[in-house]
Amino acid sequence: MAAYFGMDITVMRLIWVGAFLFLWVAPGSSFLVILLYFILWAVLPKAETASDFLKMKGKPLNFDNLKEESSKLVQFANETTTRAGEIYIENKPYINNASSGVWNILKYIVGVFFALMAFGSIIGVFVLFGLFGIDSNFPGANEMKFLFDDDGLYTVFSALIIIGSLIPAVLFSVLSIKIFSPKTKLRNIGWVLGALFLTVVGLGAYFGISMAKREMFFKGHKEDTEEISINTKSDTIYADFKQVTIPQNFTAYDDDLYSDKVSVYHKDWIHVDVTRKADVKTPYLIIKKEAKGYNLPLNVNVPVDIIGNKVIFPNYIKYPYEHRFRDYSVDYELVLPLKTVVIPVKQDGISFDGDLNADGINDNDQEKDEDGNIKIEKNKITVNGSTIEYNSDDEDSIIVNGKKVASDKADQVIDSMKHSIKKMKGANIDFKVDKDKNEISIKTK
Repeated sequence: MAAYFGMDITVMRLIWVGAFLFLWVAPGSSFLVILLYFILWAVLPKAETASDFLKMKGKPLNFDNLKEESSKLVQFANETTTRAGEIYIENKPYINNASSGVWNILKYIVGVFFALMAFGSIIGVFVLFGLFGIDSNFPGANEMKFLFDDDGLYTVFSALIIIGSLIPAVLFSVLSIKIFSPKTKLRNIGWVLGALFLTVVGLGAYFGISMAKREMFFKGHKEDTEEISINTKSDTIYADFKQVTIPQNFTAYDDDLYSDKVSVYHKDWIHVDVTRKADVKTPYLIIKKEAKGYNLPLNVNVPVDIIGNKVIFPNYIKYPYEHRFRDYSVDYELVLPLKTVVIPVKQDGISFDGDLNADGINDNDQEKDEDGNIKIEKNKITVNGSTIEYNSDDEDSIIVNGKKVASDKADQVIDSMKHSIKKMKGANIDFKVDKDKNEISIKTK
């Protein structure tokens, strides 16, 4: 528009700004001015040829005007090209230095990254050698020795890990050296990397084939049960566990794993389900054994001892070394008459699920103190599922689990409870038995 009216472009822009300010007070007028400006900017055709420039300036379209306008366009193009070339020549050293500086920064960043990766890989090689090397006591390495050390396969596994970690260490080292010192010549690097790679492939193939030949992958699960009768007329069953003796020549591969490459002692976390049945007169124990491999017989030794009305569970089970991949597990179930009480001799070592004190309620659902061991009510104390009522008006003041019992049987329960209370962390209880008065005194301090 400025060219059409023969005005300077700055003057035309000032006119538009003035219109905007003048119409500022009118609602929406300023917005309309701005909108009109952008509409004209968008819809007015762009001058690209000499004739367009003549029309834009409002000049008649004739030969002289076209010649003059074309000459101006050519002159403007030549001047622009010449000036651009001059600017490039003047600033060429700065441009080259800038590009070189950016490249150097990127090069050093990448070089430092590769150097750190190389350093970390080298440290990793030494760490892996320390963990999986000969005579290592690292728990993970010990377990791998237990699984694969019978025919030297553990050595193959260790070499596979260590040599495999050497490849990135060498590769990152070479890359970092080439970035910081491009002229440095390294001999036989390709052969070294190729040899390491082929070694890893060979060891991996041997390890994989050897693993495939082993009886590691079993189909299905084999389950077996063994029932042991508890021949007692007592209505109380004591549950305890024993420390299984492991021969000194057995190697400790972990805190709960011992083997001499013939047999294995594996720690068993004892769990007992307590089940009550109305038609059961004599309690009995069910030993549930399970392992991988449905078509293979179970071969696990579970040395449970039953002495009178006391069941003693082992803390370790034993099975052959060649069965180490079968993942043996053992659970127990005590099947009892409705009124038989189960008393744990020790607090730790055995986990129970069910009704221990014959009150018809699962002990896991009963209210307990914050330690989960003792509950005190009026004239009654419950410890580990056993209940004793004291200061009763009855002639026999000792009532155990709701029953009047003879003093000798009450002594067993009381001794068990006293032992349990002494072991309780933070228990603040004074427990006294007065046999002369035939009563029990329990006070909380």
